[in-house]
Amino acid sequence: MRYAVHLLACIMLLAGCAHLEVPTRNVYPFRAEFVAQGSIQGRSMNTSGALYLTSRDTGIIQTYLNGGLPSHTIDIQAGKLVIKDLWGKEMDNLQLPVTGVAGLVAGDMPVQRYLYKQCVPGGMKVVYSWGALHVDSATLPREVHVSGSMPLDLFFKPAGKNVTMEVNYGTDAITIRFEVMQGGRWTSS
Repeated sequence: MRYAVHLLACIMLLAGCAHLEVPTRNVYPFRAEFVAQGSIQGRSMNTSGALYLTSRDTGIIQTYLNGGLPSHTIDIQAGKLVIKDLWGKEMDNLQLPVTGVAGLVAGDMPVQRYLYKQCVPGGMKVVYSWGALHVDSATLPREVHVSGSMPLDLFFKPAGKNVTMEVNYGTDAITIRFEVMQGGRWTSS
């Protein structure tokens, strides 16, 4: 009997976990231009482009060739990235570790329920089933850590409305500098 009561209390605790509420007014649409530099699979990469998010899990990314001609388009749909070439032909698709993670670029929070949170210097660490998110006192993302066979680590460094995102995925390392044109929550930092 005691075991059943303990189990029921744990289930109720997990079922009742909240998610982080942040204001979403004027966050979307989120538009930004970006420059990305780094190394992917041992090859150097340097590209520029634009990002348009209509919600925390839908949007579009375009990368440009020299002269401004689009080279690739990436559709973001509920946790899936569909990569298309210049003519719209699907080249590849990737599954993101969690839906809503694209909204982090706009300073938005995932809506998944978290397991627990704890205060840390300068903010809070929020632990989800998929990984950990560090937020500052304004509930803006600062770090994301997703463990797995290839760990994913994101570091956000806002400067006014703009933000730099450092991405480490296995041995790949990319730095993306976003110049925010519309929306987002970064001005509150």
